[in-house]
Amino acid sequence: MKRIKTILLCTLLFGLSEISGAEAQKQFSEQMYTAYVEGNTAAWSEVIHALEQSGVPETANKLELLEYYYGHTAYLISNDRNREARAYISRADKLLDGILAEEPECAQALSLKGVFLGYKMQLSKIKVPILGPRCIKYIRKAYSLEPGNVYVLSNLGHMLYHCPAAFGGNREKGIACLKAAIEKMEQTDRTEKNWFYLNLLVILAQYQTETGAQESAARTYRKIADIAPEFPHTHKISGM
Repeated sequence: MKRIKTILLCTLLFGLSEISGAEAQKQFSEQMYTAYVEGNTAAWSEVIHALEQSGVPETANKLELLEYYYGHTAYLISNDRNREARAYISRADKLLDGILAEEPECAQALSLKGVFLGYKMQLSKIKVPILGPRCIKYIRKAYSLEPGNVYVLSNLGHMLYHCPAAFGGNREKGIACLKAAIEKMEQTDRTEKNWFYLNLLVILAQYQTETGAQESAARTYRKIADIAPEFPHTHKISGM
């Protein structure tokens, strides 16, 4: 198994040396999409490792890597793999601190700083009184700087949905933010083989189900089925 992983990593890196930065980024994105749809967490980890080994010198590439950390860390926490989750949070913190030292008002980085503080709270409830206000502050500041950024907008949506009402949480507003982020991605043609877009739809459907909007959830699941019929969440669509 170790030899197979080494071969996969070398193949990814060698292939990337033969193509341009933009094409490499697209290749990573498509590989992550396939891993997400298939639920192949091993492949997800390997693509992350390959991107790390490629050097990721540009801020845009670092932010893309952080979005991969974001998705994988959420998976690890939801499956009680907390030790691994903490390792990814530590790696994210280093990247984020570096970006924000150079670009203090990088909205996407500020938003992700808030997200990873949220992950820390999930892993240690005792830290909520300290980290909670900081999490909210980072995400709201990011939104004030760049409200049109789909990552910033979606993270605000998650925060509003899960945050207690006493601290400004509002499920309806949270869902509205997710819908707005999805619409922006659709308007700018950023939906093809995009794991983040598909993940937003999945979470939106979950939120709609949890808030009793069953018809809206069914429509969202049908949309997911049209985009990725092989995706396992499509079995939740009524009538399928």
